[in-house]
Amino acid sequence: RSVLPLMSFAVEKATQGIPKHVSWSLIASMLLVIVGTTIYSYTNVSVTPIALIWIFINSVFTVVATVFRSWFLKDKNFT
Repeated sequence: RSVLPLMSFAVEKATQGIPKHVSWSLIASMLLVIVGTTIYSYTNVSVTPIALIWIFINSVFTVVATVFRSWFLKDKNFT
């Protein structure tokens, strides 16, 4: 779940070019969250490979829905 903002950022930057300028602090803060989550959960994770696949699929659908929602909310012609 902590990877979703980074995934959404990558998709929006690649498809819309938003934001125009990316600061290192923005990327560093997202990566720091991922590193912190990984360190915290490293010893507590007992996930099967099939569960990881389902988590990845769920994450992809969540990012796609988020990006589309963002597009529609920014579109002035969308009613």
